[in-house]
Amino acid sequence: LPTYAFCLIEEITSESYRVTSEILQLIQEVSNEYLGSHNFHNFTSGKKFTDPSARRHIFSINIADPFIEENVEFTIITIKGQSFMLHQIRKMISLIIAIVRGIASRDTIQQAYNADKIDVPKAPPLGLVLEKLHYDRYDKKFGKDGQHEALTWEQAELDDDDDENGGDE
Repeated sequence: LPTYAFCLIEEITSESYRVTSEILQLIQEVSNEYLGSHNFHNFTSGKKFTDPSARRHIFSINIADPFIEENVEFTIITIKGQSFMLHQIRKMISLIIAIVRGIASRDTIQQAYNADKIDVPKAPPLGLVLEKLHYDRYDKKFGKDGQHEALTWEQAELDDDDDENGGDE
C-alpha cells in the first residue's frame, strides 16, 4: 500500500510523501481495533447483523516498516484471521485509511460492529495479495491423528525454490 494513502486530508497528497513514525503508530493503533471476535456485517455485502456468519476473528494485524520502490514509499499490512468475507479486508483497510487521514472518527470501527448499517467504502484491490493460507486449527485437530497429514506449504516452497534455482524437479 503506498503510504501517501495515509496523508492527512489537509495536506497535499503526492508520491513524494513519506510517512512519519507517529502516523505508522497511529495506523497500528487504529488497526488494533479489529483484533478479536467482532460482527463484521458492515464489512461485506448481503449480511445482516443477526447473521451468525458475520462474526469473524482477527488474530493479528502488522504494519511493516516502509520501503521505497521507484521513488514511492510503501508499507505492507498483514492481517491474520480465522476466515474472511467478500470485501472484508478491502473495507477494513479503507476504514483505517479514512480514520488516519481524518475523514472518519476513531470510534467508527466500533460503531461498525453494531447493528446500524454503515456504508464502508472498499479500498482498491490493486496490491491486495493472499500470500499464505494457514491451517493451524486443522493441523492441531487432524495433523497428528495418524490418518491425516498437516497442511503446510513447506514442500511447495521448496519446489518453488528449486524452480527459481534452475532445478528440474
